[in-house]
Parts: sequence; structure tokens; C-alpha cells
Amino acid sequence: MAELSDSGVVVGAAVVAKRTIAIAVLSNEKVTLRLLHLDEQGVRQTSIVEGLPRFLTTMLGTASGLVIGAARDEQASTGRDVVLVAKGSAPWTQSEQVVNAGFAQYWELKGKNLTLAQTLRSPNAFAWDEFGSSLMFVDGMLFVGAPSGAQSGSVYRYRFLSQRWQFVGSATADQQGFGGSLAANPLMLAVGASRRGDSAVRVYHRGRTALNLAQTIGVTHPSTKSLPIIATNGAYLFALGPTLVVASEGPSQGDGGPSLPGAIDTFVLKRDRFEHQSGIVGVTDVPRLALTSTKHQQLIYSTEGRLTCRGPLPEVLALVPCAEPWVRKITGSVVWLGKAGGKVLVVTRSVDEASVAKLRVWWIDHAAED
Repeated sequence: MAELSDSGVVVGAAVVAKRTIAIAVLSNEKVTLRLLHLDEQGVRQTSIVEGLPRFLTTMLGTASGLVIGAARDEQASTGRDVVLVAKGSAPWTQSEQVVNAGFAQYWELKGKNLTLAQTLRSPNAFAWDEFGSSLMFVDGMLFVGAPSGAQSGSVYRYRFLSQRWQFVGSATADQQGFGGSLAANPLMLAVGASRRGDSAVRVYHRGRTALNLAQTIGVTHPSTKSLPIIATNGAYLFALGPTLVVASEGPSQGDGGPSLPGAIDTFVLKRDRFEHQSGIVGVTDVPRLALTSTKHQQLIYSTEGRLTCRGPLPEVLALVPCAEPWVRKITGSVVWLGKAGGKVLVVTRSVDEASVAKLRVWWIDHAAED
């Protein structure tokens, strides 16, 4: 466990190349990246990277670096040249009116430092695409969501070739917010949405050169015809081998009022199709930061800073005591939770007796398995 001075709000965290942890902190409208390295002495901070996108929305680690998504540009702009990544090895430039289309950055890990190596933008950028809203890295492929692209939504796929991410294909759906959330297993990619009002999660087979639509999930919960299973299009997706967990916030009451209770549902892969296994409605603590425990078949997530568990998956979604021993060791309010390579990354915030705020980074070695 490492302890850092708290100087802002944690907006992202990721594990890079197995032994490096990156934590993005927003303070005074600036985002800095703190790098921590795991060695025999534990976790220790090695460097600080400044100049990250102010509107950082998501980040993930790869074997060679870090990918950061920013759904908005730093400044709205019109009539400027936009560098776009196209098929082939060379980018091309298109001069058009683009306002806040979003982008993604690839930071390469060199030694114990990160260096900005590439900026990715949508191959067919439109204003307010929100390109970079979601990211997924699986089997050497990078997927980038643009939930407002082309007035519907898109997911773009990249492969790392010649030390650069090269665009190789995309999928688009006439669904509001499509691409707002992503989950994957070795063969499939599930795409949910980040907008209320549509109740579909689309599942694709990941071909070598294309994403092939295999299934659209969107049914009504048996207990009520007014609340769909995917209450807000699968706003949060979590994969556990053949099980897909879909967490959804309830419909908004409008006029800026709070959302109604949501739902959590599980689907199990059977003969290349996901079948609904179980579901629970009226959930007020919809998971946003979550991971799954293979050993104990539990969904572990943060709600109001506390770790909560449901299971056993996929048959039951009842609240249960957390079976993972590491959960009992965590102190402070949880502000980030994730998993990579069989290890768990937890970031908590606490205030000591002198009223000094601290960030604690928990890097649990013997934790839930992928």
C-alpha cells in the first residue's frame, strides 16, 4: 500500500505493463498523472506527468503503455485541420468544422516514464462525437467508443502495427449513446449505451477484420413492464468469462431530478448467444466501479465509497458478505476500483487526525482471478 498527498479528484487509474500504476488526478482544472512502480519494497511513486487532457473520461493500460480517452477537446474549434487516423500506415488530414469531437492519446511507457506517442481521432469526425468516451483492450485490439458519433453511436477498432495504433474497422448503430460502455471476452465484444431511453446491448463476434453483429439484448423485466432489463441501455458492463453483468441506472425524473432506481442483470453465454439468467430491479446503488471474483462468483463494487458484494453469480444477485479476504483490509472511502492480470487496484481517500487528506493505493497481489 502506498500513501500520497491528496491534491484533487481521482478521475482515472490503470495498471500499465503489470508493474506500473497510473493515477490521474484533477486539481485546479488541470490533470496530472502520478506513476507508481511496484517492486520488492512495495509501491512507490516514481514520476509525475503533466499536461493530460482536462476532460479525461477514461483510461486503460496496455502491455506497452497507457491509452487515455477525452470525450471533449480542450477548446471548441471550427474550421481547423484535424489529424485523423485512416486505414494504412499514414494519417490523413481533413479540414472541416469540428467542435469537441473528442480524441484518445497513447502514452508509451519507456523505463519508468510515459511519453505521448500518438493522438487518435475518429476517422470520420463530427461535432460532439464524444470519441474516447469508452475504451477496451483485448487480445491485442483497442476499441474506442464514440456514443454521439454520426448522430447515433460508433465503436472504432485499432491494431498496434509498426509502433502505432492503426484503424482497422468500426461498428455503428442507430441507437442513442451506442458505444458508451464496452465489455469483452476472448471472442465477443458487448456494446452498451450511456444514454437513457433505449434498451439494447449489442453483442459482436470479433472477426479478424470486422465486427459481426451476433445478438441484440433488450427485453422487459418479468416483474414490471415499465422498467426494461437494460434500464438505460447497459450503462455499465462487466464481463466474467461466459457471464455478462449489465448494470443500469433508472430513468431520469426530469428537470434535473434524481434518477429512479435501476437494475442489475446477468446473462450467460450458451451456444454463441447470451441468455438472461437473473435480474434484480429497484437497485439504488447501481455499480459504476466494479470487478468480478471468479473464485467466489461475486460482483464487487463501490457504492458511496464502500465496497459491496452481490452473488453468487450468475444465478443470484442478492447482497452478500464479501468473500474476498482483501476487502476487509481496505480503509477509507473508495474512489477507484479495478482489476488487471489477477491483481486488484483500489484507490481510497481518507483524512487523518490532523485533517490532512491522503490518497491510499492498494495493490493486492493475491486477489480475484481474471
